[in-house]
Amino acid sequence: MTAPTFTQPEAGAVDLGQPGADENDAVAGELAHIIRDASTNAPRSRQSHIGPSEVGDTCDRKIAYKLLDWDKANTGNDPLASIIGTGFHGWAEEAFSRPELGGRFIVEQRLTIAPPLMPGGSCDLYDRLHDRVIDWKVVGDSVMRKYKSEGPRRKYVVQANVYGLGWEFLGYKPREVALAFVPRTGYLSGLWVWKQPYDRQVALDALRRMYTIRDLIIALDPEANPAMWSLIPADPGWDCKYCPYFKPRSTDLSEGCPGNLPPKNPTTAQAKAA
Repeated sequence: MTAPTFTQPEAGAVDLGQPGADENDAVAGELAHIIRDASTNAPRSRQSHIGPSEVGDTCDRKIAYKLLDWDKANTGNDPLASIIGTGFHGWAEEAFSRPELGGRFIVEQRLTIAPPLMPGGSCDLYDRLHDRVIDWKVVGDSVMRKYKSEGPRRKYVVQANVYGLGWEFLGYKPREVALAFVPRTGYLSGLWVWKQPYDRQVALDALRRMYTIRDLIIALDPEANPAMWSLIPADPGWDCKYCPYFKPRSTDLSEGCPGNLPPKNPTTAQAKAA
């Protein structure tokens, strides 16, 4: 057996021998750097077309940025939660592909939805016994509690139904869509499922909205006229900090969106709150 070839790291990698460096911190820093770099350059992270997981977002401006494959302004978010989720998806793909399940589940099926604007996406699971679309969501404790009490985010519901439409295009007849929420830090007993009848209209409405935003982009041409970004409405919320186009206090929307701005009329807002 031939030993693998080792290539000296490029400049910029952590040097464990540099004077005064704490060795444990240096090792941790190097490992974290490699993990972050792999996450940044993963195919999912580099996807340029809008996908089913994004088309249901409530923010028109975010969708417009994505449709134009705009440069990301917010690239510093910690990728660990996403990495853990990706790892679970890989494990689940193997678990539900086992021969003893008799082909009941179709896993990671690539679906064609609305090319070329939205070529499609990969659906986690299709249960042929119940004609059920299933999408995994690996979430933290607070998010799990929120979804149990308030229901899942609208964009997730849209995503599941868009997958359902994709399955219809393949000749299947989905009856249900389900979101399976897996606790990131808990136990399997905490797995929680939300489901509802498949609704084709939810998917069609989302696609119609996407094309409407596309038409608005064409009319405004924010690439040539950056000031026109202000005419594409945003929907600021608590999750703006996770948006790839978020840039705090930005006054140039071509560089990034400031997100959750204070109200333009604080007095009115305070009066309503009172």
